[in-house]
Amino acid sequence: MPAEFGWPFLRAAHSRLTTARARETAQHCVMRQAVLETSGLPERLVQAQAALRETEAMLGTLGI
Repeated sequence: MPAEFGWPFLRAAHSRLTTARARETAQHCVMRQAVLETSGLPERLVQAQAALRETEAMLGTLGI
């Protein structure tokens, strides 16, 4: 996994996908929420972040 796409990248992507924008219309907000709920993407992003953090910590303890 390239460093630029590690857990901080996923954390930022999660935030951008799940947080409503100031100029977002109600219709857009409802559509975004529907996609997120039906896809299960927020939970998957959290799981991926945890896996990458764990891997990073494990590699750090091994000195890699």
